[in-house]
Amino acid sequence: MTVSQTAGPQTNGPPPTQPADTEPPKSVDPNTDRPHTTVPDTETPPAAAVTTPIRWRLLLPGALYVAVRALGVLILLWFSKINDKPFTLHGWDGAWYLAIARSGYTGVPSTMLDLHGQHGPTTSMVFFPGYPQLVRWTAFLFQDNYVAAAITISTIAGIAASYGVARLTHRHTHSARATIVMVALFAAAPMSIVYSMAYPEALLCACTAWALVGLTERRWWLAGICTAAAGYVSPMAAPLIVAVGLVALIDLVKGRAGWSAVATILMAPAGMLGYLMWVAAMTGNGSGYFLVQKQGWGTGFDFGWSTMRWFERVWSGDRAAFTVLTTWIVLAAVVLLVLGAGRHAMPWQLWLFSCLTLVLIVGATGIQWDKVRLLLVAFPLLLPIAATIARQRTSTAIPLVLGFVFAGLWFGAYGLTVWQFSI
Repeated sequence: MTVSQTAGPQTNGPPPTQPADTEPPKSVDPNTDRPHTTVPDTETPPAAAVTTPIRWRLLLPGALYVAVRALGVLILLWFSKINDKPFTLHGWDGAWYLAIARSGYTGVPSTMLDLHGQHGPTTSMVFFPGYPQLVRWTAFLFQDNYVAAAITISTIAGIAASYGVARLTHRHTHSARATIVMVALFAAAPMSIVYSMAYPEALLCACTAWALVGLTERRWWLAGICTAAAGYVSPMAAPLIVAVGLVALIDLVKGRAGWSAVATILMAPAGMLGYLMWVAAMTGNGSGYFLVQKQGWGTGFDFGWSTMRWFERVWSGDRAAFTVLTTWIVLAAVVLLVLGAGRHAMPWQLWLFSCLTLVLIVGATGIQWDKVRLLLVAFPLLLPIAATIARQRTSTAIPLVLGFVFAGLWFGAYGLTVWQFSI
């Protein structure tokens, strides 16, 4: 019998020794490109302490998201009664998405008008097809109740987004407490009421969250597929497409990625480019979508000049609380972007995406009071707030979270029942 086959302890020779100065293994953090030391755990918790909370942790992001959104809908119902307004979860843009889902782009009723009170064969093409197509494909499950199908899709997408947000937060902070806070902030962000409406924002955020998960974890296929899907849902996916393509290109140049990153670069813009090409063919103009945006909805890009003039008008004489608060929320987003690059640094990939999104929102012309809704997809900007709150005492953290939640839910209910224009 050889030595390697013996079952008992070896008695021949000195026992193996561990060098005193052996360094722990090092690995490279893909978020910072810097080596960090992995220190093994020296204490093993009891098995019960490990297995008992697992199921609860798996359910918590979705359950917390649903609870916050249910509270938001109840507050909207209350505001509707107070202001004698009909309770609806498919107003404004939701009506356009439902009409497209029912009848296609050419079948939208002529009574639905653009920003200038006009309706043409291309007016509805400003709305991207991903969300209404999904509603159309699933409406038969609800006996052709398109409203029920739309709200169900938004709810499921919002839950999926909450898990993506939770995964990103835990990867960045390694804190269960910060993760819980972040999900609550995401679910209650100003204008988050659209997550519970016939709007595409929940679906866009779900695609974006998991695309960013794929990006930060270098799961290139996940990043590419989710980015392509986001681009088919909303034009607000443009910053995500640029960020994903740029990070993949950097990794290729540095030799840290292979053909999967190349495939991601090719996949990422596919959804958006496909729709833009279809609109170009329908209008007979290579820049047809942007022409539709400009003529029907006044949307363009002037590097923020229109936004600055709007701020000036609002701050100097606008009495509407909604518009005044909108300007301050946009400014707060800029501050959070700066914090995300400084003391409360977030992973550079998330910061890049947030920066590009904010540039697009601030630089755009058109309906200015929609900016808060457009900011929803820039949810990584909430990371500095979540991390800061998580470090506070429980007696301080709970009031801070509740204050943010109720302020955000109030803003959405106010925007739908008191504010007289679209959101």
